[in-house]
Amino acid sequence: MKKGQITIYAVLGIILIFSFFILFFLYSNSSNNSQIINLDVIESRDKAEELVSSCMYEGGINAIELLGKQGGYYYSNQEIVTPYGSFNLKGVINKTSEYVVEYNSNYYTLYYKRPLYKNYVSDTSNERVYFKPPQYPCRSKIVNSIIGIDTKRDMPECSELYTLETGIDSLSREIFPLSFCNREYPKGCVENCICKCEYTNCNKSIQSELEDYISKYFKLCLYKNKGYFEINSVEDPKIITIVDRGSLYFKLNDDLNFSIGDLTFQVKDVQSKRISLNLFALFTEEFNSFLNKEGYYPMFNFIKSLNEYTELNDFEISENDIQINEGSITRFFKLIRLNLKGVDGLVKGKDFNFFFLKENRIPILQYIPQIQIPGNTKMFNITFRAVDPDDDSFITKVDFENKEFDQLNIITKNEYTKIINFKSKLDLGDTGLIRISVCDLESCDFQVVKIKQN
Repeated sequence: MKKGQITIYAVLGIILIFSFFILFFLYSNSSNNSQIINLDVIESRDKAEELVSSCMYEGGINAIELLGKQGGYYYSNQEIVTPYGSFNLKGVINKTSEYVVEYNSNYYTLYYKRPLYKNYVSDTSNERVYFKPPQYPCRSKIVNSIIGIDTKRDMPECSELYTLETGIDSLSREIFPLSFCNREYPKGCVENCICKCEYTNCNKSIQSELEDYISKYFKLCLYKNKGYFEINSVEDPKIITIVDRGSLYFKLNDDLNFSIGDLTFQVKDVQSKRISLNLFALFTEEFNSFLNKEGYYPMFNFIKSLNEYTELNDFEISENDIQINEGSITRFFKLIRLNLKGVDGLVKGKDFNFFFLKENRIPILQYIPQIQIPGNTKMFNITFRAVDPDDDSFITKVDFENKEFDQLNIITKNEYTKIINFKSKLDLGDTGLIRISVCDLESCDFQVVKIKQN
């Protein structure tokens, strides 16, 4: 080989080696830059996901606490003030509704409202409120100038239809309680129960109300705390509620695009921390059935029944008597507080309180059919039953015309049964009237009973 050829090959070799080193350097530098960029993206995405999760959790805590204060309802156009700004809820009930009561600057949902009543003036109690006969399905109205009843109405079947164990449609009007999601969860669902609304309207459910609150809170919180992030605007971030039997959490169901300078990345499927709360138990069919019975059956007591409710484990329930003056009218209520603790409720280390109102329910007098006094019997007993649905104490009043009856004595037989012992001064074949009233401190139920001396 000639010397010139060797020189050419040597030069080509040097060029190839030099080119290799240049390419290797460029590749290594590019790889290092890529690793730095990837690390920046991962670190930034972690911070963004933490921000998203914390805003959902913070909004969820506030939403749940307000839900408990207002008996499961948000009010239409209710303004919510937060550290990040304010927003208005769509709500399902108006603050001006007859089922919303303001007390001590708080608004409470009224679960039970009594039917219409009228004032009834009597010699023994002229300030109490009396239900207007025939308010209940079967109520006698018999002519008497003193008692003031001007229509005769006596139905034999009332002794069966109007008993303390029978449902009375007009006992209370109940607000329709919200369901948790307007659709049953799959049977046996214990964890990650999601309300699916493809086949029904969930706009008036607990979950839809929570999600409305949290979505609006979340958006304000996110943009106020975004720091150096740029976030593509999402008009209404979709957040869903996921419920277990003992907890719930929230999940971002939208894609959010974040950017920092030239770095762009996507955040999705982020979840909040779990909130230890058995909220589901307050809106089951069984719980709602307790509410229905409370407004329908005289002898059913909501508080007593809750003690046997298997969906709750650690709770206390209390009721306070409150009264509100509305002009010349005083309204009496029971403020119910359901305090969930331990495994049932631990929201930010505190017990969860669920409040609602019901109007004080009056004592109920079971229907008394016409009384027949046999022959020349003078001393006679009338046995009747009465109950106060709220388990308040009540008194019994008896009014009659002095010329007809005398020597009145009221005897308590047991919790629900009383006996009126009296002397009849009726002649054979004559009839007389006795009005029996059962009253608490506010109201009375009564019946005018026809008595005939046979």
